[in-house]
Amino acid sequence: MKKNIHFLSIFILLTFCTLTIQAQTISDSWYGNGIVDLPNSSNNYLGELIINEKNKKITGVFSYYFRDSLFTNTIQGTYNEATRRLTLNRQNVIFHRTTNTKIGVDCPMYGEFTLRTSRIESVLGGVLFTDNEHQFTCPSINFMFKKGSDIVPVTKDLLVIKKNDSLIINSNKKIDEKQIVFTNRAKVYTQELEIESKSIRVEIYDNGQIDYDSVSLYLNDKLVLPKIMLKHIAITITLPLNDSLPFNELSMFAENVGLIPPNTAALIVYDGKTRHEIMMSSDLSRNATIKLIKKKKEE
Repeated sequence: MKKNIHFLSIFILLTFCTLTIQAQTISDSWYGNGIVDLPNSSNNYLGELIINEKNKKITGVFSYYFRDSLFTNTIQGTYNEATRRLTLNRQNVIFHRTTNTKIGVDCPMYGEFTLRTSRIESVLGGVLFTDNEHQFTCPSINFMFKKGSDIVPVTKDLLVIKKNDSLIINSNKKIDEKQIVFTNRAKVYTQELEIESKSIRVEIYDNGQIDYDSVSLYLNDKLVLPKIMLKHIAITITLPLNDSLPFNELSMFAENVGLIPPNTAALIVYDGKTRHEIMMSSDLSRNATIKLIKKKKEE
């Protein structure tokens, strides 16, 4: 009997340690809201952090909605597993009093976050703050992120609507439903590109008549740019590529077909200094897809 109790104790201890280690993993997608640290401020930043941690080094993407626009930054930093402290290097974040995001000014911001875990969820709380030179013009932004894998399949597809310069979040649609629709559509390969860099910068815009086309972008079947309406002004996003795959795939998903089917867009892919321009065409049955192949080094 004592022997069985001893083995049971060891099993419980190992299980607890395993769960603790899993809970402390910071590599994931994190979703949350940022509030400007000023009295009575209603300027919010709806954000997503995609974090990859390796040997205490952090790389990834920080995307956020402000007013009626989506912004995307690549991020770098460090993570201390012992203290659960995440530090982000400098990045530019649009000034909180900006009324026109197309001509807004940026604030240089750094990040300090702490990971807190429980059996129910993992939370990454902290602040984006500026340097001494800008401390009186760029207030801090307090963020609270929740781990994406903790809230799936309850994770919701966020719809952001402009109303009196504030953000309204409609969370009635499960993200799983959209993923199923994406998977069920046929992939149509538009072009193959040889890529040298570990990441690409993508610009997407409507180069024809504005007919209210809305699209999303997927990288390797994962949503990286949620629903946007195509305009003549390009939306820019930087995407890290997965070196472990034989090739990466960038797909354009039609959210609708606008006034003039199908959805067409000009896609500019920057591989370092190399520029590729591709015309993409998607509808409600096909996802236009680019195959990104790692360029072989010349021997």
